[in-house]
Amino acid sequence: MIKVSWGTFFLIYLFGYLFILFTLWLFSHLRQKKRGHSLPQNRVKVCEFCLSPYQIPKHETLSRCPVCKSMN
Repeated sequence: MIKVSWGTFFLIYLFGYLFILFTLWLFSHLRQKKRGHSLPQNRVKVCEFCLSPYQIPKHETLSRCPVCKSMN
């Protein structure tokens, strides 16, 4: 059996834990970078009558409010 002091054991445990955390973060970061940052193609519009915000596609100019059903 290898004799290890408590201080050495703690450092090995700490570095192992940090290594695992860094590896998980790196894989997550690379996977997200590979997918790219695609924002939804929507914009937020506020109803002129009830003042509730809602999302509509960018190409739409006329929309219906989902709350009060009025055309904006």
